[in-house]
Amino acid sequence: MHQPNRRATSLRAARSAILAALFLHIAWMGLSVTNPQASAASVTLGTTTLSDQSQSTDWVFTNSGTTATFSTVGGGAPAIFDYETADISGSLPSQLTGDLPAHIFLTSTTSTAGASLFSGAVDVQPIDSGTLQVLLDTPIDGKDNLLTVNFTNADIAGSDGGSTLAFSGTDGLGGGSVAYTSDFLNFSGTTTNDSFQFSTANASDLSLDPNGFLDDFTASGLTTFSFDNSNLTVSALAVPEPSALVLFGVGLIGMGLAARRRR
Repeated sequence: MHQPNRRATSLRAARSAILAALFLHIAWMGLSVTNPQASAASVTLGTTTLSDQSQSTDWVFTNSGTTATFSTVGGGAPAIFDYETADISGSLPSQLTGDLPAHIFLTSTTSTAGASLFSGAVDVQPIDSGTLQVLLDTPIDGKDNLLTVNFTNADIAGSDGGSTLAFSGTDGLGGGSVAYTSDFLNFSGTTTNDSFQFSTANASDLSLDPNGFLDDFTASGLTTFSFDNSNLTVSALAVPEPSALVLFGVGLIGMGLAARRRR
């Protein structure tokens, strides 16, 4: 007598399980698909401008006599970062388009003395190695690494006694290297002649000490900041869109309900 009801209950439970599995499959596909890669002859990964010009000190060069450091201070330089989508293969998630509030962190060291060029008009300070990071202020799906650059053989250049400096690193000069990582971009292929640079017009007077190192100085403001690359393959990695996360949650709920009905 109770057999038909039991059968109907089993059919309903089976339908619920199938629908839940379908939702889960669709959601999983949305979470796991990555964009195809493509190479470009010349790539600009991103540009950055300082978001708060009132910051009094963002960059500090500290001379220790035979060694020196150049780094950001005060929690890093506040910035607005923009990915250059035209030079990145695949579509960036909507959360990564437009202006992205971020902070820039630089740590670098050197034990190499600089030199005066053009009859002492320009001072050049080599930087042996360092790391430059652009991190999101508000992480997306727990990730915040917009771009990290590990480099060797960079340099600081500016007019002697002036307040404008340029900091740059270029792969291939003096055996230097530039390597990129990101939570949102995939890098592959060679990275010959990659470079990054920024400049500021608000530095202390630049000058070399008797040992050839730049004297201590502070700098604020960020007029330009960019990553220019050649012979580099880069593509956007998939990041769960809010709608995909909702769909994934619906699938999990459906699976739970189906299991509860079976019990």
